[in-house]
Amino acid sequence: IKASVGRELPQRIEPTSNDLSWGMVNIYLDLMHQLSSHRTTPMSVDNFDETLCQQIRCLFGLILTQLAAGQDPISLIWQLWRGEKCRPELPMYSWQWPLYLEMAYLMQFTGWSQAVFRRNLKILLIRAMNSKIAYPMCRFLRDGKEKVKGKRNNADYEKKLQDMFYPAKKNLTKITLMLLQTGQIPSKDFLSEYDNIFTQYTNQKVKRNGIKTLLKEIALMIKFGNQYHEDSRQYMIKHCETTIQKYEPRLKICRLELKRTLEKSLAENKAPDQDQIQSLTNEMEEVSKTIGDREKIVIFSVVFKKMQKVLQLLTDWSSGKIMTDEVQNVAKELATKMYQGLEFDCWNIAGVGHNEGVAEGDFSHSDVEDVNTEGKDDDEKDILKQICSGNKEVAVIVDANKPALERVEILAKMVKIEEASVLIKLAGLAGFGKTDEKVMENLCFTLQQLFQHWTVDPHVVEKLIADKISAD
Repeated sequence: IKASVGRELPQRIEPTSNDLSWGMVNIYLDLMHQLSSHRTTPMSVDNFDETLCQQIRCLFGLILTQLAAGQDPISLIWQLWRGEKCRPELPMYSWQWPLYLEMAYLMQFTGWSQAVFRRNLKILLIRAMNSKIAYPMCRFLRDGKEKVKGKRNNADYEKKLQDMFYPAKKNLTKITLMLLQTGQIPSKDFLSEYDNIFTQYTNQKVKRNGIKTLLKEIALMIKFGNQYHEDSRQYMIKHCETTIQKYEPRLKICRLELKRTLEKSLAENKAPDQDQIQSLTNEMEEVSKTIGDREKIVIFSVVFKKMQKVLQLLTDWSSGKIMTDEVQNVAKELATKMYQGLEFDCWNIAGVGHNEGVAEGDFSHSDVEDVNTEGKDDDEKDILKQICSGNKEVAVIVDANKPALERVEILAKMVKIEEASVLIKLAGLAGFGKTDEKVMENLCFTLQQLFQHWTVDPHVVEKLIADKISAD
């Protein structure tokens, strides 16, 4: 063979050629398969320093560099190694799924920890099902559901905070505290109910204050049950008590009682009795002790002075002073001024007492696990029924009576994976189950969960389902 053969070949190769890049990737993959072919079991972090692991890691680095190089990477698979909070993009082309399977299989021989990679791979598969199937099919449901945005985007914003957000926050905090104190385990429906309420509010400043912590810890309580850590329990009790103390200042409690006493007396044209006056006086004395704790909140001092005038007016009336029309008008004006600058009562709700609504001990038994929940899935079944009525393929996937392989073959086709075996193996490597049967069961279960939680934002529900599968 002449040495001159291929002399002009370098000039014919374009450095930016995708074909060249894929050629190099396939060479590296072939080398890794040859190196790992004599191993019949995966390698763990304990094998990190073994020669085979070192060789596989070097080739992994070369492949990922080749795939991610340049302004326009030829594949997005490198995102599976980005970190715990990553939400990997779908493959650029459906024919790249087998590459993801090869890389996931060979990852077992690197000696690297598998946890982050497997979680990201699991989220990727869930995202594929959501993006290709569940999210588009639930568009008709989302169109009928109004998102509660901020003041600039929604004229009824304040009203909806009053009607739903703050009452839900109050109930969630008090019920959670009761559950923590009594050692009861909340139900999954309880978490889902409140999660669905708060996902309607897109204003992050409103949504994040304490609610994120509560929902996260409730999920952990459900996951670990009686094994939920005692330190976490005590921390959450303190968190709930601090929240209640913040949203139930004694000044607001006393102010509402003053207002109601005044309004009732004016409506009945009858002075309050001495016991009521004494009770209000005692409460005002307790409120005066808390004003110093809130020196930075100047409005509390201003409101308290108005409350003192209302109490004095009621005291005079109870002592026998005649309530003329002029005095009644003054009383009404004072009642209005008590709320100037501090418009709402406890929990930022107008006209509702701190112990009204769902208080400690007053909650639905459906909020607690291990109770009779007959009929609780009716809404979820209705949603699936609506979707399945217009799509026979989805109807087969969610039908547990159909053969598992048939269901997964349809699922693979719908997420643009040509062979069901690729989806099953990928899901197995991602942690969907230890056997093919369990993997197929969890794949179909995942799609059902995506339909049932259609109100939750995609990036949130995908991670929640990933955690649920891990827990199961």
